[in-house]
Amino acid sequence: MGLAAIGGTAFGIIGIFLVLGTFRENKRAADAAHDANRPWIQIEITNKKLHFEETGVRFVGACKFINRGNSPATNVLAYSQMAAIKPFSELTGSVDPALPRAQAVMRDWNKSRALGVSVFPSSEAQHPLVAMVTPQELDAARDNPAGQARFFLTIIVRYVFGDRLGETASSFEVRLTWDTVNYNAIPFSVPPSDIRLQDTYRGYAK
Repeated sequence: MGLAAIGGTAFGIIGIFLVLGTFRENKRAADAAHDANRPWIQIEITNKKLHFEETGVRFVGACKFINRGNSPATNVLAYSQMAAIKPFSELTGSVDPALPRAQAVMRDWNKSRALGVSVFPSSEAQHPLVAMVTPQELDAARDNPAGQARFFLTIIVRYVFGDRLGETASSFEVRLTWDTVNYNAIPFSVPPSDIRLQDTYRGYAK
């Protein structure tokens, strides 16, 4: 009886592991099917301009939403945030200072599920893009011997599919082809040909 009980217990444990393994495989298969049939929104920035004004620095352009997935994305919303720091400031990892600010705003928007546009698979939509650095933030960033500043831009796109929320975040360092910026010449604008957007972060959230 003792050996039979031990054997039964061993087979029971093996059965539990087999059930758990099957459950994990089924979950992986379900997740893969979910990812294959959901929308994935990609961000592209076009028509970019940078305006240096008495009221601060203003980035203006268009944010293009491209659905690379296989189902529609509804209530698509975008929020943009710009930040300025000292030119020799160290960044924490690859995250620029505009990203956490944009994420905080997007969390509030997600609670309300505010309405936006719909983007169908293999199609795109466009949204105006405006982000600013205040004069106070610019002055703080320029408080260095060179009198220059570094600029960062973050765009977060939130969308709905079924009862889920999707999110795409992209951050860039906004660089100019100029060696220095002459702040004494304000107001002036920087044309698209003199603006470079260098990726600092790209991420997706389910």
